Amino acid sequence: WSTDFNITTQSNKIKSLTPELDRGGKGVSAGTGQLAVTGKSLGAYYMPYYAGIDPDKGVEMIWEIDRALYDWTGVTKTAGRKIGATQQNIKEHRYLFEDKTSTPTYYGGLNNNFTYKNFELSVFFTFSGGNYVYDDQIKKNTTVMSGASPLWADLTPENIWSPTNRDAKYPLQSYAGKYPGANWDWTIVDPNTEKLGWWDDRTSVQGNYSLDTDGHSKWLYKGDYIRLKNLTLAYNLPTQLASKAGLKGVRIFAQGTNLWTGTKYPGYDPEVEGTSWVQRRTKSTVPNTRTISFGASVKF
Repeated sequence: WSTDFNITTQSNKIKSLTPELDRGGKGVSAGTGQLAVTGKSLGAYYMPYYAGIDPDKGVEMIWEIDRALYDWTGVTKTAGRKIGATQQNIKEHRYLFEDKTSTPTYYGGLNNNFTYKNFELSVFFTFSGGNYVYDDQIKKNTTVMSGASPLWADLTPENIWSPTNRDAKYPLQSYAGKYPGANWDWTIVDPNTEKLGWWDDRTSVQGNYSLDTDGHSKWLYKGDYIRLKNLTLAYNLPTQLASKAGLKGVRIFAQGTNLWTGTKYPGYDPEVEGTSWVQRRTKSTVPNTRTISFGASVKF
């Protein structure tokens, strides 16, 4: 029996950008949904902070950002109020998740090899963690949007918001994200806080909650996992038997890859590669496939 183990840990911090960017404090976009800011970690996610479903309207909400503070210092801080996740609000109220980055803080592997008489067994695990994955595919599979993607099986009436199902798992579904009577109007005074910004209840006005190009932190998940990457079981034919057939050796084996994954990540595969710079964002891509193969190697 022999075993090999390796682990790598890493941390990073952006030392500086350009003088102009550092003076403003707002950083620079590092791919869709990420921001690079001096003094912060590379790959930090930058997107609206999800605040649940409004029980009265059935639409998704995000936390309002203190725009005055952001415009002056570049710091993103919630203002303590939930606002509708309209396209306009999603673009103007993004939050920097300093502790949620796309870069794993650790990764490694464990390999074990066992031999007994003519049998061999090799077991190889890989693991990674400390990072977050933005799952664009789950967003598409749990939101009607423009009807271009297949929907998850649990997107059923009992799980979708309605006036009699106010604590539902999913918001009210509407084609292209158009919701009459749920527009967020920044000229209307909030009756609870007396701040500008409140619902326009007129059914003739549609709130635009389209998510075709944007999203929020609802679909941001921890990417920790451990995976049985490879398992091989082999049998070496005794030399005297192989020699009778005029052979130097015969090895028969069965091999499997990606046989098991331990993770709390709800998407298809936490082992996702970045699609832009340091980004880890799932799209309509094929996940790592499970394969099982059988074979033999013969030495003449």
